[in-house]
Amino acid sequence: MNTSTKQFIYKTHRWIGLIILVPTILWVLSGLLHPFMGWFPPNIKHRFLREQPVQPSELKVLLLQIMEQYHLETIQNVRLVRVENMPTYQVHLGEKGIRYFHTGSGKEIPEGDERYAKQLAKGFLGDSATSITSIKLQHEFDGQYREINRLLPVYKVSFFRPDGIEVYVETASSRLGTANDSKRRAMLWLFNTFHNWDLMPEMQGGRLIVIGLMASLIFLSALSGLFIYGIFWRVFKQLPSHNSKQRNRKLHRIVGLSSTVFMFLFAFSGAFHAFKKLEPDSRHLFEPKHSFKSSDFQFPLKTAFAEQTGLNTGLVFMDEQPYYQITKIGKERTPQLVYINAQNGNLLPKGDSIYAVNLACMFSGLQANEINKVSQITAFKGEYGFINKRLPVMRVDFDTPNHLTYYVETRTGKMASHVTDSARLEGFSFAWLHKFHFLDFLGKDTRNILMMCFALTILGTASLGLLIFLQKRKSSKAPVQKQEEQPLEQETV
Repeated sequence: MNTSTKQFIYKTHRWIGLIILVPTILWVLSGLLHPFMGWFPPNIKHRFLREQPVQPSELKVLLLQIMEQYHLETIQNVRLVRVENMPTYQVHLGEKGIRYFHTGSGKEIPEGDERYAKQLAKGFLGDSATSITSIKLQHEFDGQYREINRLLPVYKVSFFRPDGIEVYVETASSRLGTANDSKRRAMLWLFNTFHNWDLMPEMQGGRLIVIGLMASLIFLSALSGLFIYGIFWRVFKQLPSHNSKQRNRKLHRIVGLSSTVFMFLFAFSGAFHAFKKLEPDSRHLFEPKHSFKSSDFQFPLKTAFAEQTGLNTGLVFMDEQPYYQITKIGKERTPQLVYINAQNGNLLPKGDSIYAVNLACMFSGLQANEINKVSQITAFKGEYGFINKRLPVMRVDFDTPNHLTYYVETRTGKMASHVTDSARLEGFSFAWLHKFHFLDFLGKDTRNILMMCFALTILGTASLGLLIFLQKRKSSKAPVQKQEEQPLEQETV
């Protein structure tokens, strides 16, 4: 390799290093916040609530009577909940919202959805005494309630407490979205601003493209640094370290070599993740929206609920037939769903698998004869990790070249996730190369501490590189002293 080529590689490494210096420092420092958010979570007493179920004997007013009395021509779903300890029909009306009616008297609960949201928030928080300062229905994700929380729409319930806690709840499924106190909100802002670069305008994916390009440059910087060391390693062994400039260069090489692997892993997986996110995550938009009329309920809900000794109920439509979806508790306390025809009261064998197929075909546009396998998933593992939030779900595998798989939550009719081979590869890359899940066997805390140490070596490399550049600039401005010319191989790189 000639001298000009070596000079070009060296200068390229130096200028790429300068370009990525600020992004590298921001990403490392903000990335260190991620473990702290896990170590100092908001003070939430319950992540799940086990409410007292409504008994069949408490359904004194029938659903049909409610629909007739309040002129509800169609409904989209109905659940049984307890609002302020009163058995209640939770009636879903689509764009018209959710209304609540006592099962005993048939009376509507004024502002029922907000009241139920407050009840849920206090239940999750384990604090029934503190007053609520505000409650707001939220239809979109934002900086404090990120896409990773999955549930929409949710109520944001703010409490008058020293920690300034805010609890996000989904009334449609009685679930907790997330909770943020003041310190978590501060950490989220710092992480979103300096790690996800949220302050940069989206510009049709422009932010993600810039992130992907910068991560790619970090990868190239590490590669070129490794390449330079490979060329000049014999020279480096002989270089003296009698002054601070030479010592800093030597230290930069040593720390840089120790951090190269981690730079490769973080940069490659980060760039892959950013470019993959150019495909919008629209899973929360996929759900069935069939409307049920009173004529669909020839077989009374009360009878179906009593016969199955259920804990809750819902409405689904499949194969041109309306069904009651009754939730029971099966083996190992896992929810079991059974399906009763709302026209004739017949039990549908393997109803949950059939409904999962209906949902997957509806979401994908494919046909049932293109399905390879249907199975139930009751734990987060493999490609269906904790990031997807919903359990239990049904997995539906299609016979397609890209091995398309849909995960559907039949209890709510929601799409939990859908993956192809490229999504599997990106998910594996991000989980194993960016979040180091291959170290899970050491325990979460140990893995996080090691990741922080790895990240700090990258920060050290970048800082030493900046110091060397500043020293070089300073020496270039100093009076030039006559000295013998040295070949490139003798120059400290």
